[in-house]
Amino acid sequence: MKKMYKKLSVLLLILSMLAVSMLTACGNSTELSDKVKLGTLNGPTGMGLIDLQDNENIRMDTYQAPDELVQKLISGDVDVACLPSNMGAVLNAKTDGDVVVLTTVVNGVLWLLENEGDGELSAQSMEELKGKTIFASGKGGTPEYVLQALLENAGLKMGEDVKVEWLDAHADVAQKLMATEGAFALLPEPFASTVLSKNEKVEVAVDINDAWNQMTGQELPMGILIAKKEFAESRADDADTLLTLVEASVEDVKGASEEVIGKIIDVGFMDNAVLCEDTIPRLSLTCLSSEENRETLTAFYEILYKCNPAAVGGKMPEESLFY
Repeated sequence: MKKMYKKLSVLLLILSMLAVSMLTACGNSTELSDKVKLGTLNGPTGMGLIDLQDNENIRMDTYQAPDELVQKLISGDVDVACLPSNMGAVLNAKTDGDVVVLTTVVNGVLWLLENEGDGELSAQSMEELKGKTIFASGKGGTPEYVLQALLENAGLKMGEDVKVEWLDAHADVAQKLMATEGAFALLPEPFASTVLSKNEKVEVAVDINDAWNQMTGQELPMGILIAKKEFAESRADDADTLLTLVEASVEDVKGASEEVIGKIIDVGFMDNAVLCEDTIPRLSLTCLSSEENRETLTAFYEILYKCNPAAVGGKMPEESLFY
């Protein structure tokens, strides 16, 4: 009996050592060798990374506009940037392949809402939107091309079968929706949750992420981590470590603990704890593996390319874009 216990103890020790070795080989260390300059946008694309601000080797700066953050990434002031998903392909073309997409951190955050007034939802699918008018913001960007692709998949043509009234900002869209009974609006988070909390007559007509999934078999990627190619190549271990930290942060944020919500409010991503708690489950936070990321973004870029080649920088990106 003693010999059996001894053999079992030795076996467990060997298995433990192998497990540690495997973790190290996969790059799952949580120690960065040097400072990483990370830029995020104020909103859903940055919320999942909130725990990274606690790491002394990560300088996490927040920006209000994608264009500003793009310039910081190109100039080298930022090593890694969290940006809208189409920017991976756009920057790949703009910099002649000088960027690498590390992962997708946010999936579908778009919702089609309806102010049903005193009635009921008049549409609960893309096909039922024929003859309707949709308020939206983001013309020339991902929201427009996603909406166009989904309508075409439903046999509808944007601008003919379905009218879209483009407004300057998501806040304008939210106000227009709440003030107009019978209106539809395409809104991202956290604007969608804000409207749903303020106006009981507003309901979700179509979950855009779900509609995209039904059309493509993939999630709808909305926010990605893009690194300078030099960083990804010369600091590959740190890139792997950063992904490990990102995954841990995403999982923590999904739990919507008081501590996490407090951090999000302190940074200024949101200003209401109750609304923040309601919004987090709708953010579709993620950290995709290399293969999943490649499949999801390739499907996404192919559809955007068909809608408008300029949406992906004029050409489909090569495999080298993906980390």
